Amino acid sequence: MEDIIIQKINEHTISYIKDFIDQMGSSSKSFRYYKTRKPEDVIADHVLTTMLLQPVLEYKYSPVGYGHLDREGDTIWLGICVKENERGKGYGRMIMEELTSSYSGDIALTVDKDNIGAIKLYKDFSFEQVEDRGDMIKMVREAS
Repeated sequence: MEDIIIQKINEHTISYIKDFIDQMGSSSKSFRYYKTRKPEDVIADHVLTTMLLQPVLEYKYSPVGYGHLDREGDTIWLGICVKENERGKGYGRMIMEELTSSYSGDIALTVDKDNIGAIKLYKDFSFEQVEDRGDMIKMVREAS
C-alpha cells in the first residue's frame, strides 16, 4: 500500500472521479451517488473529496477508491466506494480515516443492509444505526 497516494479532488482534478466512475465495476450497485449527479455539478458542495490513486506509469495514476463529505442543508453526508477488484486491501479504511479525521461534526451515511463489510467498517469509525429504510439503513457518527 506504500504506492497508494491520497489526492484531494477539486475542479482541476475532477477527471479522476470520471475515471473512477467508468472503472468501478459492480461497486456501482451499492454506490449510486453519481447515477443521478455529475461530478462537476456537485464538487462545490463537497466539504472534502478524495481519491486513492495507484501509480501505473510514471506520472500516470489509476483511481482505486473514492470518498467524499457532501453538505446537504445542515447535514454532512459521507460517501465511499472502492473499485470492485480492489476490495479487501484496506483502502476503504484509508478513505474513512482521511474523511473522518478531517471533519469533527456529525456525519451521516446510508448503506445497503446486505453490505455487511461496509457496515462493520462504519461501526469501527463510531457510526451507529439511527434509521431503518427498508433495504438500507441510515447511520450517524456524532460530533467528537
